[in-house]
Amino acid sequence: MRPFRMILFAAIFSFCLALVFPVRTVANITTGTASCSEGKITQMPNGAWGCIISLPVRPPHHGGASNPNDWGMCGVLGLSGSFGPPTVARIIVEPSGYYGVELEAYTPKVIPTLVWTCVLFTDFTGVPPVSEASYFAPPLYNGGSAGGGKNITGSAGNACIWAGLFGDLETPSNEGGFGYAFAQFYGPETVIGSQNVSSYAFCSGYTTPSWHGWNYFHHGGGAYAPSGVVPLGVNEAHYWCYMDNIQANLLYPNYSIGPISANLKLSGGNYAMEATPAGGTWMNFNCLPLAQ
Repeated sequence: MRPFRMILFAAIFSFCLALVFPVRTVANITTGTASCSEGKITQMPNGAWGCIISLPVRPPHHGGASNPNDWGMCGVLGLSGSFGPPTVARIIVEPSGYYGVELEAYTPKVIPTLVWTCVLFTDFTGVPPVSEASYFAPPLYNGGSAGGGKNITGSAGNACIWAGLFGDLETPSNEGGFGYAFAQFYGPETVIGSQNVSSYAFCSGYTTPSWHGWNYFHHGGGAYAPSGVVPLGVNEAHYWCYMDNIQANLLYPNYSIGPISANLKLSGGNYAMEATPAGGTWMNFNCLPLAQ
């Protein structure tokens, strides 16, 4: 009976660790779900309710010591919630120099959830030394009620990762609720755009003169409206993937304003995407091959 008890204890201990720490997948790609638990919700200076959750990766040459072992990129893997009157769901850089997730809403009951994903520069092959890594934060883009987009200045050669949004993604109209935010690589530059919300991005690359820029598995195009889970045909052993677009398309009479979700999902190491309600929420994605 003693070996069985030891095995049972080890299983329970491992399960508890999985609840506390983010999931570490192959290489040093990490993923986790950021949500404001009841004990962490605070009222922000602007009157909104929310929280900030620290991530284990930081931009290169940014804050703290110059140790490159935790330099990398972070992006959005999924979003869910009611994105009504001004909502924040985005990745930021904290004063400590590390990436973090900022979540806010006008009431604690509708604070959204953000699934994040981070990768270290040392996980890529065929790239310059990590000491040559670089980073910059483009200004936010707000297309207002008319929408629109523009090229991110200096984005050529960099991976400009969409970092989320602020605003009313489900802005009501006489036809339903609508809004979008994105930062998509079209080559050689990344286009950032939005309607009814502000959109954010972070850009990373290398300063080496011979650096050719990042290769992508997928880029550009419009938003997809998945019905069910749609496999992408890529595995995390070879790719780092992230969302680069979300669009609420809650047109009457099919969809009412309320909770929506858009996610890249991982199952057995394989990426897939799913959005709800199907047809009412659209999304897009990008992938960087780990072998550059």
